Amino acid sequence: MSYLQKYIEQDQTYFTPEQRSTLLKFFDHVDLIIRTVTQAQATKQLSASKIQMLIGMYSSWTGHNLLPRDPLADNQVTLLDNADAFLARE
Repeated sequence: MSYLQKYIEQDQTYFTPEQRSTLLKFFDHVDLIIRTVTQAQATKQLSASKIQMLIGMYSSWTGHNLLPRDPLADNQVTLLDNADAFLARE
């Protein structure tokens, strides 16, 4: 994941500064999700606050066009689709 993050951080032409910032925040979210799941597996518990955090991340992702607002809308290109295309070129 850090490898992908580094490519996006170094890009100065494909993404706007706002898109780059959004993608880097996404990587931070993914890291936090991994740590949260690891902790939940170890304790066999997932607190209500952690669930709210995850819901907030999902809301942020749809609000910033990382994920489609309507999962049934196949034709909407998201920022993650663009990141995938960018990384496939590298």
